Amino acid sequence: MQPIRLTLLCLAACLAACAAPTAPTVVSAPRPPAPARPSVPPPAEVVATPQAPSVYFSPGDAEVPPAAAPLLDQMAEELRADRLRRLVLRAHTDHLGSKEYCLALSEKWASLVEAALVRRGVRGTQILIRARGRELAPACDSEACRSSWRRVELVLQP
Repeated sequence: MQPIRLTLLCLAACLAACAAPTAPTVVSAPRPPAPARPSVPPPAEVVATPQAPSVYFSPGDAEVPPAAAPLLDQMAEELRADRLRRLVLRAHTDHLGSKEYCLALSEKWASLVEAALVRRGVRGTQILIRARGRELAPACDSEACRSSWRRVELVLQP
């Protein structure tokens, strides 16, 4: 009986040791203060500089501006010459108005440009509309900045 008692006593000691482990205490050194950030002036107002030729709109426009006629004529000529080419109309607005309003407005402007191209003999199947609304537009403080975002870019695909 003695070996059983000794075994039980060892087992009880092992269980007691497992039940209340003593974890080592980790003491870390205090963090040094974050380095002071240098004073950076606010960025200059962002004005869109589109790479693709664009048709610019005013806030209340419901027609393609007459100034866009030469660009539309040129694009129509290129698309009629190669019926396999595609044109992507990427439409943007400024940041004024709700997200839904700006998206609808950019779709409207892209549709106006599409209709003007179709009237010039371009097949509708060659044109894709990508309305972006105010998705990319920064919060501009000046009319010059806002007007640079109210546009439909005409991106010819190879």
